[in-house]
Amino acid sequence: MALIYSLHSEILKLLYNRATHVVLFLILVFQTFLANIGASQIVSVGIHATPETNPELAEAIPPIEFLGFDVTLFGVFIMIILGSIYGAE
Repeated sequence: MALIYSLHSEILKLLYNRATHVVLFLILVFQTFLANIGASQIVSVGIHATPETNPELAEAIPPIEFLGFDVTLFGVFIMIILGSIYGAE
């Protein structure tokens, strides 16, 4: 039972930390905003665009299954920063 209480107190310490609030804002709002920008750019060009049909493309648009993975790296980067902040405390 003491383990549950100690885990609960550690989770509460993380939730009430200001860095956690900033990271959650960045992940939930800013990462969604970046994904929306990327999706609108792909929609403006066309999902099946190639460099032959659109000369402004440097390479073909990846398949639909892989769209959005470029934005997830931003979330991983933010989580690494959060881990380093918690490690420094």
